[in-house]
Amino acid sequence: MTEPPDLPRPPGTPPASPTPASPPAHRPPPPPTTALTLLALGSGATDALSFAALGGAFTSVMTGNLVLTGLAAGKAQPVPDLLPSAFAIAAFVAGVFFVSRLLRTARSNPQDPWPPRITVALSITAVAQVAVLTGWLVTAGDPAPVARAGLIVLAGLAMGSQSAAVNALCLPAAASTYLTGTLAMLTSELATHGTRETVLRRLALLLAVVVGAAGEALLLDHAHRLAPVLQVSAAVVVVVLGLVRDLRHRRSVRTG
Repeated sequence: MTEPPDLPRPPGTPPASPTPASPPAHRPPPPPTTALTLLALGSGATDALSFAALGGAFTSVMTGNLVLTGLAAGKAQPVPDLLPSAFAIAAFVAGVFFVSRLLRTARSNPQDPWPPRITVALSITAVAQVAVLTGWLVTAGDPAPVARAGLIVLAGLAMGSQSAAVNALCLPAAASTYLTGTLAMLTSELATHGTRETVLRRLALLLAVVVGAAGEALLLDHAHRLAPVLQVSAAVVVVVLGLVRDLRHRRSVRTG
């Protein structure tokens, strides 16, 4: 059965509007508060491990490392005392730079707040954390100075890549390292008119850092050889959440 031909329009009748194109399928992010909280927990655990067992340096809090470097320089301490902080800063910067280059054409937006390349970037974090765990296990949890320096570099790369990936997210109150700004914003929002979603997310991130550091302390005391397991697990779970989200999105596009 053929369709009837278009009938002529009466004079003065505007042409029919074309059918609008279907908007691109929205790619929902992994549960953002869950994913970011896990990353913050891993950040707290990583900093606790590096500070307590790898030479007294931080691997995500670069402000602390800069202060430690300044203190060591001001007290004219031996050069080896400066190296842990210097290695951590250099590795963190390298991680941020590499992942920022990777994500320069894949910034998220409200329609796609967690693009697949974010998950790829966080996979770098997970791989670096696995390398830290491997090095820790190989040295039986007691690395020599050279091995400690290598583990600090790997942990710094993990934190730098994680920071750059999270910075690329188009999500409110997204942070997982250097959470001084998160604490300041939470306090400001509580004093003014912060939304429930952002207040709860910021609070969850801050608590996660404390829990991660506390968990790492317990592992160092009671399961020393497995101390880096906490941060590895957190990073891997976040990557899995991202991969599952991408698979579901592809299936919905095919069936839709």
